[in-house]
Amino acid sequence: MRLLNWPARIVRTAFTLVVFFASACSDSTAPGPTRLTGQRLLASDQYGFWVWVPGKEEILFAPSFNSATVSSTRFEAISVPGGARRTVVPAPANGDYILGARFAIVGSHVYYHVLRSGAEATSFYRASVDGTGAPERILDVSPPKLSISPDERTAAWVEPAQSALQWSLVMRDIATGARRVYPLEQPGDRITWSPSGRIVVVDPENAVFSAGTPLQWVDLATGLIRVWLEPRPPVDNPPGRTIGWDGESPMDYVVAGDVVRYSLANGTREVLSAPAGSGTSVGWSADFTMVMVESTQCREVRSGIFGEYCATWVYSLDRISMGSGAMTNVLRYSGPTRPEILARPAPSGRWVGYENRSCGGSCNGLYAMRAP
Repeated sequence: MRLLNWPARIVRTAFTLVVFFASACSDSTAPGPTRLTGQRLLASDQYGFWVWVPGKEEILFAPSFNSATVSSTRFEAISVPGGARRTVVPAPANGDYILGARFAIVGSHVYYHVLRSGAEATSFYRASVDGTGAPERILDVSPPKLSISPDERTAAWVEPAQSALQWSLVMRDIATGARRVYPLEQPGDRITWSPSGRIVVVDPENAVFSAGTPLQWVDLATGLIRVWLEPRPPVDNPPGRTIGWDGESPMDYVVAGDVVRYSLANGTREVLSAPAGSGTSVGWSADFTMVMVESTQCREVRSGIFGEYCATWVYSLDRISMGSGAMTNVLRYSGPTRPEILARPAPSGRWVGYENRSCGGSCNGLYAMRAP
C-alpha cells in the first residue's frame, strides 16, 4: 500500500539518486540506503511473470516480452539458491507464441495461453512442470482468465450472460468437452476450489463494493448458490483477500488493518491478529497460521523548489503468526526513492522471492532470500 504518490515532485533528486545507485550496484545484493538482502537470480530484462513451483525450491518464469534476444516466449525454471536453470516448455518451432503473462501451476502441470500462428484468439495449453512430454492443447479458444480444478479434470471461468447484469460460471470437462453452466447474479472473476473440487467460491478479485463485496459459494453437485457480502474494510485500498477452507466450508481471510477471518456459512468474524498496520497480504502458509504482509509508506515529507516531496520512503515485508500475533521483519528498505518491490513467499515458507525495480538497470531484477 502506498500512502503518497508525488513522482513529479521528486525529479529534483533524480541526478543524485542515479549516481548513488550506480555506485551501489557493484555486487549481487540489491542496493539501497537500507541494503536489501538476497541473491539476484535474473536481471529485469530476463523475465516477465513468475511463480514458485510447489514442492520444489524453484521459480518458474517466462522471459520478458521486451527482451530483444527472445523471438518466442518459453518457460524456464531457476533453482533457489544457486540459480541453475532448466527449460520447462521450449519455444514453439511452428510460429506459435506463448503468452507468459498469465500462467499457473496446478498439480503436475503449468497452464498457459498460446497465440497460435494465424489465429485471432488465444488457445489454452498445459505442459508437465518437470519438462517431460509434449504440451497439450486443452481449449481451442480460451477465455482470458481460467481456473483449473485440483484434480486437473475441469476448467472453469466466468463469462457475461445474455443479460447485461448477469454472469455465468462455466465448467468444462477437459477430456470430453462437456459443459455445465451455473447462473450468477453477482460479478466475479476469480474462482477458488475446495480441496475436493466439489465447491467453488467466485469473488471479484482486487475489488471492494461499498454495500459489501459479493462472494458466491457454489455447490457444483446440487447447483445451490449462496451469496455472502464481505463487509467494507476500514481502509481505502482493496483488502488482501484469500479464500481458505474448513473442510468443505469456505473461509474468507482478510488483511485490512486487522487480520480477520469470516465464515461464509454464518458470517462469523474472528480477529486473528491485530493490528497488521497498512500492509497488504502477499501470501499465507498452507495451514493459514502465518501470513506475510508488505507495505510502502512515506515517513518524511519535505518542501523543495517544486513543492512538497517525500524524502524518506519505507518498504517493509513482515511475517505475522496467527497463534501469538508475533511480527517478524523479513525484508526492509528505507531511502529517498520510492521503492518498487513486489514479494512472494515460497509455498514452503523457507524462501521469499521479490522483484526490485527501484535501483536502475544495473541491479533491478528478481531476487531470492531465505526467510528468517
